[in-house]
Amino acid sequence: MDYKQQLTCLRSFYQDLYAPSDEPKLHSDSAPMLQLSPEEAQQRLASLPVGKAVPPQFAPTAAFRACSDVLAGWLSEKIQHLPDVPEEWAECWLALLPKVTCPTLPKQLRPIGLTEPTGRAYAGALQDRLRPYAMAYIGAWPQLAYVPNRSTGDALRRVLRHCDSVRSSQKRRRYDIQQARWHSVSASSGTSAKIGGIQAIQASFDLTQAFDRLGWTLVHEALIDAQVPVELRGQLLDFYRHLGYHLRFGDEHAVVRASRGVKQGCKVAPLLWSLTTGLLMRRLARRTSQAWLLRVLTAFADDLHLGQEVRSLEMLTLAVLRIGHLIEVLEEARMIINTDKSVILISLPFSFDTKWRRRNLCRVGDTVRLQLRTPSGRGYKLPVVSQHKYLGAIITYEGDCAEHTVAYRLQQTWAAWSRLRPALTSASAPALPIRLRLWKACIPPIALYALDCLPLHRRLLTQVQHALTRQLRAVARSQAHLTHESTDSLHHRLGVPLVQHTLLQTAVKQLERMQHLPAEARFLDCTDTSGANAAPTRSDLQERQPALPAGVALH
Repeated sequence: MDYKQQLTCLRSFYQDLYAPSDEPKLHSDSAPMLQLSPEEAQQRLASLPVGKAVPPQFAPTAAFRACSDVLAGWLSEKIQHLPDVPEEWAECWLALLPKVTCPTLPKQLRPIGLTEPTGRAYAGALQDRLRPYAMAYIGAWPQLAYVPNRSTGDALRRVLRHCDSVRSSQKRRRYDIQQARWHSVSASSGTSAKIGGIQAIQASFDLTQAFDRLGWTLVHEALIDAQVPVELRGQLLDFYRHLGYHLRFGDEHAVVRASRGVKQGCKVAPLLWSLTTGLLMRRLARRTSQAWLLRVLTAFADDLHLGQEVRSLEMLTLAVLRIGHLIEVLEEARMIINTDKSVILISLPFSFDTKWRRRNLCRVGDTVRLQLRTPSGRGYKLPVVSQHKYLGAIITYEGDCAEHTVAYRLQQTWAAWSRLRPALTSASAPALPIRLRLWKACIPPIALYALDCLPLHRRLLTQVQHALTRQLRAVARSQAHLTHESTDSLHHRLGVPLVQHTLLQTAVKQLERMQHLPAEARFLDCTDTSGANAAPTRSDLQERQPALPAGVALH
């Protein structure tokens, strides 16, 4: 295809994504522009990140920063005379990066939004005005992204602690022939079968293009529910009302006028997403139980995870029903669940109710899938796997998460090393300080990521330390058999802390942060045994128990 045909294909794809014909129209009143004083305008311009790319027709961000004192008065006065958000602020220029080596379809390209610098400064002001309302709205709910004092580590700790709790209970369990006989009789007699020890089910959902499919009407509802002032609400929605995405391919140019989605590269977008997930969590809590949701749900941006411990067939059936409720809430928000990348992990004894297995598990191709239905009756078949990569760590019920995660992190570490090795060890490599800075910036963050969330044994620490020391010796050209320099001396000379020292410092900071958590965020406390891994009680099963779909009965 020539440039024009390729651009037509791209425009058609993004038209369906950003402006489908059936998208509900946003009905809200406009508001006057948010005013910036010259002092605030200068501070906003001076804080723009220098490395942020801009569309080719605009001056680079560094120029706006360097001239912030000159431009501040002009920007403040310009905003005073603007009746509406200017076109260049409302629009976004897409840079398409390949997700695969040789992309052949539009969905294999990742859109990166480039925006005009003064528009980003204005968006930063909107972001700061919105942040207090967002924090108050989602402070007591488990959305762990885009909020101060919450991080990827909090999400990983909740999920990994769930896996560790289930595995620990299974290791402590004693199971003999008398118990096996009693469970068999109980199951066959039709009573609520007890599952030996603590078993569990968890679900990890992958949403397709979640930020791009976020409806503006849903954002409007979230802003109202969060009690955002009318004027600020109008200013935020005005910033999106005239959103257009520019596409360039060769000499060809096209524009897609959006009617949904949060703007690529926009400072306000993360908070709008967090507010919307807070609204969806409240809807889910009304249909199930807020206590259950706070215990089992973990949301990090658009990654959603449910981890529930179960002790009986009744609890397992209810857990599956509540997964269906979550799916229905996402469906109503016009989100699309990727049924191939979303997974289910189940920890059940092989002797557990074969009727339940036959009714709920099926085989599609080479994969076993869990069959479930939403309360409205829509069916899903989600893959059942033994382990899953969640936010860069490996979660599983069938082994030690620490073992699997360390092995995966080391695999990623050596892959990064193979790419950097020519620049770090060749004869033409730069001087040692530059080589060391490059290695420290790239390798240790990959190797140590998520390890502070895991209970690491000395053997695992030694494996990580050994891998990093091997690479560090190659970078410094200080092989032990030639220089006889010890590992401690090498790290001290080069200013690289040992693995255990780095993880210890991270753990101390984490404990200090936990001591100052607000009361509504105690579910983040990794030392609180009454939190995410507390066993569900009978009263929780009875609290706002959802109605069963037609044809489904608890055994």
